[in-house]
Amino acid sequence: MKLHLDKRVIEEFFGHETALGIRYVDEKGKIFTPTQMTEYYVRHGKPMGGVESQFPDGTDAVRCTHYAMQVYRRFPSHTQIFGFTNEANPDCDFARKEWHPGGHDFAILDGRWLVDPWARHVAGAYDEVVYDLNDPADAALARERYGARENWRHMTGAEELVGWNAQGGV
Repeated sequence: MKLHLDKRVIEEFFGHETALGIRYVDEKGKIFTPTQMTEYYVRHGKPMGGVESQFPDGTDAVRCTHYAMQVYRRFPSHTQIFGFTNEANPDCDFARKEWHPGGHDFAILDGRWLVDPWARHVAGAYDEVVYDLNDPADAALARERYGARENWRHMTGAEELVGWNAQGGV
């Protein structure tokens, strides 16, 4: 069964740090919200040192694979995680502009929606989090940025890791 989603709804799930449940943890285990981190930056003119961004499952909120895993976690029977190496996909923006040195991972929701919060939240590369691969304009933009679909590989190991973590693994 397909989900009844549109770009706006998907953006609400994955377009903001709070929607993703991102938190910041210092070396003593104290947790800060994204709002608190922004307030600190405004007050001091620099980021707070010694903190790491994390998802609620404890994975770091820096790796692209972890962002794809969050999409999978929310919609497990509707999501596949895909990725590519820059070497296998040299004509995409990620490789050409060297935004991610080794390659990149992202989620495909219901075979239609390319979902990549990492590109906005970590790389600051794009404003878009969601691409409708059934829309010609979005599909062309996704191809320019993520390369040809035949260069993507299904990352079943990442999907299995989400399931393993949900069962109590580390």
